[in-house]
Amino acid sequence: LYIMDRETSEMQRLTNFEDETTEAMPAWSPDGKEIAFVTWSDKNGGAIFKVRSDGKRKPILLTQQNNIRSTGVYMNPVWNYSGDRIVFTMGDERSYKESYGPSAFKSNEKLMWISSKGGKLNYIAESNGRSYPHFVKDKERIYLFHYSKGLVSIKWDGTDENLVDLIKGFKGNESSRGIEMTNVVPSPKRNHYYEYSNSNTVS
Repeated sequence: LYIMDRETSEMQRLTNFEDETTEAMPAWSPDGKEIAFVTWSDKNGGAIFKVRSDGKRKPILLTQQNNIRSTGVYMNPVWNYSGDRIVFTMGDERSYKESYGPSAFKSNEKLMWISSKGGKLNYIAESNGRSYPHFVKDKERIYLFHYSKGLVSIKWDGTDENLVDLIKGFKGNESSRGIEMTNVVPSPKRNHYYEYSNSNTVS
């Protein structure tokens, strides 16, 4: 995991894991001082870590309780707006190891959260086609992209799913129409959206 200075293009590595460890899906904390990210290795399985963005401290393992690692396949970590929780999706580690493709364990995905200080894994709900959690200034709800419904939101206990927008594709210029979106993310004030397809990003 690296950061790069925009002006000088100088890169700084923030981690020092073994070469066999995959480090992915970094997410900035709201104050920009820390970055959460997921790891995977066949030796240790999956985990969520956080690291200071200035590189002055070694990464801290969040997904452990009483010095025991919480096993799983962790994906799409994101900080809530106040920065005290991290929401993510979690798949079954055994199913992942035995699968031939990502769809094999996605049926077991759960929506979870953990304190930004680490510790207990807290269950929210089954993913049920919802992924890519994210937040706006609303502290009471979690926003997610559903593969067929579009943008939805739920409460922290997983209840009261609301349809925010049904977005089949970008409605902008002629060349972008008909793009099939795979993720939709609202801006913090919900006055703009970023929409992602497999090969395009539009807003």
